[in-house]
Amino acid sequence: MNLSMLSNYLHVLAMSVWVGGMFYIMLVEVPVLRSNLGALDFSKNMTLLGKRFQKVGWILLMLLLITGLSNIMLEDSIADMMKDKNYSMSIAVKMILFMLMVINTAIHTFYLGPKMSSFAEKTSAEGNDDMNAEYAKLKKRSMISSGFSLLLSLVIIYYGLIASRV
Repeated sequence: MNLSMLSNYLHVLAMSVWVGGMFYIMLVEVPVLRSNLGALDFSKNMTLLGKRFQKVGWILLMLLLITGLSNIMLEDSIADMMKDKNYSMSIAVKMILFMLMVINTAIHTFYLGPKMSSFAEKTSAEGNDDMNAEYAKLKKRSMISSGFSLLLSLVIIYYGLIASRV
């Protein structure tokens, strides 16, 4: 296996784990926890699981960045390929979407997640309706953010396929 093949393999593997993890959380983890736990326990478990997945997620995003750039640089006919409008546009769109996904993930990881954890604890302790309303808004934003990352991931895969067909 040469370096180009290894880089491509790791890139596809990292994206598979990233997207698979998001599908698992949305389709398996959240429904099971929601149906079996109260609101506070659900929130605590989601916080713990989210912290674990964010460690894996950030490693995957770094691996995707490194292998994505490596895949471009290791391509034998990169000069010719960059002249191809379909290839260069696909790569440009893919990079822009990836950066959007990283920004969205950073907002989710470093703002929404910690704020939700804090609100969940305060809300259950104080039972304040204003805090419940604020927590509901944060929860909705978190769900939208997660869905947006998944959507971006799927579109990135599509543009990767377009680029690979050139």
